[in-house]
Parts: sequence; structure tokens; C-alpha cells
Amino acid sequence: SHHLRKLANQNILDTRREGKIIYYFIKDEEIRDFFNQLG
Repeated sequence: SHHLRKLANQNILDTRREGKIIYYFIKDEEIRDFFNQLG
């Protein structure tokens, strides 16, 4: 989670908290599409 937090601080990832759980997801649609194409 340390690395994910760093990426969130650089506005690459966004977060959503549900209780004690934090969900991380990619903010930029182009980057998200790139990773989806990888598999």
C-alpha cells in the first residue's frame, strides 16, 4: 500500500475508502486502456 499511496499522491491513482478498506484505481483513461490491452 506504500507504493500505491505514492502513486495516489502523484495523481496517477485515485482512492475510495469503504470502512477500513481503501480501493485504488487508475485516474487517467488512456493509462487504464493501455493496461486493459495488456491483459
